[in-house]
Amino acid sequence: MRGSEWGNGALWAIETDDGPLSRIGRLSQMAGRKRPSEIFLVWDSIVFPETGYESPTSERGRQTFDQIWQSRGADGKYKDLDPEDAGLLCSLGWKLAMERADYEESLEWTRLMPLHPRFSDLDSIGKIEPMRDAFYSHAYLGDIEQLCNVTRILCEQPQFMGWRYSSGILFLDEVFPPDSPVDSRILEVAKRVVGTKKRYSHLVRKLEKSGITYGEMREVGMKTLNRTAN
Repeated sequence: MRGSEWGNGALWAIETDDGPLSRIGRLSQMAGRKRPSEIFLVWDSIVFPETGYESPTSERGRQTFDQIWQSRGADGKYKDLDPEDAGLLCSLGWKLAMERADYEESLEWTRLMPLHPRFSDLDSIGKIEPMRDAFYSHAYLGDIEQLCNVTRILCEQPQFMGWRYSSGILFLDEVFPPDSPVDSRILEVAKRVVGTKKRYSHLVRKLEKSGITYGEMREVGMKTLNRTAN
């Protein structure tokens, strides 16, 4: 596995310009407010360093997160925040844990938001974000059974982004050696994901190649990007 390389591949490959990790997506979630919250501004400064704020891998960025988590999130305080703000803190905690290659801790972050008393108030995308994050935690932990379980759940979501997140299973060459044959359990779920959308169903045949590798499966995945599936 190549866990130390997290952050340069699969997750970012399947995001869209208006997806929930984008600034546009987050601003749209904040549209009902007169101005962005303090937590949003901290999140934005760490996740999008190109705007002139802290790098997500800098010591300053980590300290900034630690400070706001201790004051606004730790010991269950995050449950008193608006669910959108709580989701931002939890997603950022997950991201920083992933960057440290602490995948066990990253998985713990994904388990917090469903405990928020207003979790049901989140929009349909916000509700599946913890599962999307858990997908990558399980992948880097090498827990194939849980990885496949989460993928199945995401694939069954009615909104397109649920399916898009499930298609991350096609990009696991960022986790496993690209020239290694795909695990049979992963391959079966990948076929199910691709076959769910009529526009891509013809790609299932490419996944049936004997001994298909993770690198070759990524090539199939690339054919699903930047297109709306039915």
